[in-house]
Amino acid sequence: MRRLPLLSFVITTATLAPWPAAAQVNGDLGLSAGASRRFTTGAEAGDPGFGPVFQLQGHLALLPMVRVGLYFAADVSPMPSFGGRQFYVGGLHAKVTPPLLPAPWKLYGFTGFGGGYAHQDSYLGPGAAPVGSTTPAIVPFSSTDGAIFEVPVGVGLAYRLRAPWEVFVELAGRFGVAFEGSLYDPNNTAIANQPGASPTPSGPFLGQDTVALTLSMGVSFSD
Repeated sequence: MRRLPLLSFVITTATLAPWPAAAQVNGDLGLSAGASRRFTTGAEAGDPGFGPVFQLQGHLALLPMVRVGLYFAADVSPMPSFGGRQFYVGGLHAKVTPPLLPAPWKLYGFTGFGGGYAHQDSYLGPGAAPVGSTTPAIVPFSSTDGAIFEVPVGVGLAYRLRAPWEVFVELAGRFGVAFEGSLYDPNNTAIANQPGASPTPSGPFLGQDTVALTLSMGVSFSD
């Protein structure tokens, strides 16, 4: 019977006592928004324009100056005269913060590896010319989809407000390293919805997204 009070004492002590290892676990969670522009290679059409970008990222401290975690980003890449494109990517994220600036400032660099889904909306474009005419008809073209794998690289500057809140600005390049799907296949582009046309017209190849430059601002919860 004496074992029960002893067991109760052990459980209570283990529950209420401070755990040094847990107290040393630091991390951050940040949300940002800004502008992005993608640059393509191999395109048979014009370059994409500027569009909004949003990103959520979180890290845990691996070393005093190194944090690792995950990121999720979404951006819109408009294409003049073609369907707008949306990207949803996520993956691993690492951040290094060397002690270069005095508090409350922080200068850091980051990189990672991620992948995700890319979609281009349907659009109206020139198809085949009707019988007896030399002017192409304007017809709807199908949407296309694909997958992209990327390596984000960039720098950031953070300012600590009132603990644990920080504001930050980031300049980044997201480099496309692999592409899959009809969106990135020059032989499998958007198809015109034009009954009776033979052969069925296809849209131009809009290129591979080799790099996206982004400038964003955000707020983070960091300890």
